[in-house]
Amino acid sequence: MLILETLTPEQIDAMPAGREMDALVAKQVMDWPCFVSEDGNAILEHSDDPCPKFSTDIAAAWAVVDMLHFSIISQYPIGWLVDTRSNTRLPFVEVYANTAPLAICRAALKVVTR
Repeated sequence: MLILETLTPEQIDAMPAGREMDALVAKQVMDWPCFVSEDGNAILEHSDDPCPKFSTDIAAAWAVVDMLHFSIISQYPIGWLVDTRSNTRLPFVEVYANTAPLAICRAALKVVTR
C-alpha cells in the first residue's frame, strides 16, 4: 500500500480510482483501518467486510464529503471540480477529475496531507 505522507500533490492527481485509493481514503481520511489484500481487494482490518468504494461510488464518496464538509462540487465540461475555498477550516485545494467520486477522493487526500 502507498504511504500517503510520501505522495506529492501531483502523484495524488495522477492516482487512478480503485481499491488502493479506497484503502488510502478509508485509513487516512475516515480513520478506518483498511488494507489492500494480495488479491487486490480493500478489506477493513479485523473484519471480512470490504472497504467502501470511495473512488468509484458516489454514495460512498459522499461520506467523505460529509466528514470533511466540502462545500463546492461542480460539474464542468472538463470534469468534476472539488474546491475547498469556502470552508476556512480546511486547507485550500482545487481538484478536477473525470468523475465526482474521484475528485472527492483526490481532494480529501490532498487536504489530509497538508
